[in-house]
Amino acid sequence: MSGPKSVKRVSVVVHDLKSPLMSILVNAEHLEAIAQAAPELRNILASASLDPEQTRALVQLLDELLPISADLITATRRLRSLLDKLEPSDDSPEAGSISPLRSYGT
Repeated sequence: MSGPKSVKRVSVVVHDLKSPLMSILVNAEHLEAIAQAAPELRNILASASLDPEQTRALVQLLDELLPISADLITATRRLRSLLDKLEPSDDSPEAGSISPLRSYGT
């Protein structure tokens, strides 16, 4: 897989993947902001008239928000970094003749 057509295909795929990754990142950062409000939300839950099992389940969900959002943010940024490495620049030798995937053993 080399040549201008291959590079163009890789560039298109990389570009097409960046948009959903940015959407995931924005939503993960929003989830992180919600997770940072967990102490206040816990206080609200403590005063709510809920079944104790419901309260425990909701508190457990709150406790999981921050690690989940951190994992999503880390993974998304890592994927974005990998995609940036795959996308050839206009002035790179890869842009016209060599597959940008060559350094990854493909």
